[in-house]
Amino acid sequence: MDEARRRVGGILRWDTKALWHNVCAGLSQLAAGATVTSVGVDCWGVDYALLRADGTLVDEPTCYRDPRQLQAMRRAVEEVGAEALYAATGTQVMQINTV
Repeated sequence: MDEARRRVGGILRWDTKALWHNVCAGLSQLAAGATVTSVGVDCWGVDYALLRADGTLVDEPTCYRDPRQLQAMRRAVEEVGAEALYAATGTQVMQINTV
């Protein structure tokens, strides 16, 4: 497991502090050796973080690779149906997508 993910109370979570540290460290290294004119960001939009009104995290986000996701998706498809999930979210029904 890489340093950006860790188990907390049996839940696989993203370590947002480690992620932010690595982003800043990478940009610092880049800036030390070259003129930076732009930065691009690419991400896989399957996870999310809940924030309080002041912008702080409610809790570290759960990683899409947490095994509980598989159970939750199966249950959602059984109870709601794949077509209804897609109609409500516009997101492909896949094991890794957060419901």
